Amino acid sequence: AEKTSCQGFVDYMSSQSDSLSASIADIDSQKEQIAANIEEYAAKISDYQTQIDDLNSQINSLQTQIDDQQAQINEQEENEASLREKVNRQIVNAQPTMRLSTMVDILMGAKSFEDLIRVANGLSDITSYSHSLLVQLNNLIASLNDAKAQLQTSQDELKQKQDDVLAKQYEAQVIQQEYEQQQADLMAQRASIVSNIEDIQSQMKNISD
Repeated sequence: AEKTSCQGFVDYMSSQSDSLSASIADIDSQKEQIAANIEEYAAKISDYQTQIDDLNSQINSLQTQIDDQQAQINEQEENEASLREKVNRQIVNAQPTMRLSTMVDILMGAKSFEDLIRVANGLSDITSYSHSLLVQLNNLIASLNDAKAQLQTSQDELKQKQDDVLAKQYEAQVIQQEYEQQQADLMAQRASIVSNIEDIQSQMKNISD
């Protein structure tokens, strides 16, 4: 009777061992799938990082161009300010001369009226030339500002793309961490089941003995 009872217990323990072994096989299968998922998301994260690095390189390149454009704008604005000041000085200095020279020339007879007209025309030509330069400088500055604005727009678009990729990379990292946690949990379950199987095998050996 005791032998029969022990055999029944052995059979029960054996079935439990078989069930636990099946659980281990199922866990191993899940582990393989999770490992594949982890590898897949690791590849995605790496690809996103490559995209981020490329976008960052483009952003830095555009920033260099923007800085260069700004330097040109600053230089041309300084040129414009200098030229404008020069023209203003010419006009201010010429006005009293032109008011007095006619009277002086008539009274003193030092110069002809034709000379006065020639000088006045020369001053007009200089002023017209300076005005033309100012117009050119203004047009150049406007063109540089437009180019800078376009570069800034392109840079902003790249930064937005980079932010989007960063968000995707973060999401992939979170999912990968979840899979890694699942993998760790399965490993813990497997270790516990293996321990239970070893206990069962030890009990069955004792009963057999």
